[in-house]
Amino acid sequence: MSQSYEDKLRKLFEVCEDTVAGLLKAKKPFDRKIFTNPSSYARLFANEIHDMSVIWTGYASRSAVLKKLKDPKYKPTKDHFHSRQRGGEKLVRLMLKRFGEGKLPGFDEVKAIVDKYREVHYVTSQENNKLKNLMDVPCTHKQAYEQAQIEIIQAKDLFGKRGRQSEAWRQKMLDKYNKK
Repeated sequence: MSQSYEDKLRKLFEVCEDTVAGLLKAKKPFDRKIFTNPSSYARLFANEIHDMSVIWTGYASRSAVLKKLKDPKYKPTKDHFHSRQRGGEKLVRLMLKRFGEGKLPGFDEVKAIVDKYREVHYVTSQENNKLKNLMDVPCTHKQAYEQAQIEIIQAKDLFGKRGRQSEAWRQKMLDKYNKK
């Protein structure tokens, strides 16, 4: 984990914890912004998740794989297939749930939500543009990929290799991924 990520996660957790603690102490907690305008809270959390480093799932679109096979220097686009806005909304729901239970959110449960919404698949920039339009509609990432006709495959060995690749390794990757 990068130090920057750890610092951002710790600060985000502290905001969650402080917000719930403030609600528990407040005389009129339901007048607070988290109740009157929860989407603005969710947006703040979504922005924080956006600013954190990503977690690659090991999956890539077939098109991104084929581009990588043609050009080893190709850099794919990182697609946050789970909407970060939904991640922010999930954090708000967690905070409200913990408030209702009279307790503070736990670090591990906040981290689990944040990490889920930091995950990315590798796709081409054209595919990412298609997906952006589809993700505005309430649907799962699987439905969006299906509608955009994007096939996702496990490709950790292709994108995960650092440094110069041998010709034997390159041929192995061509044999593995060039077939449909």
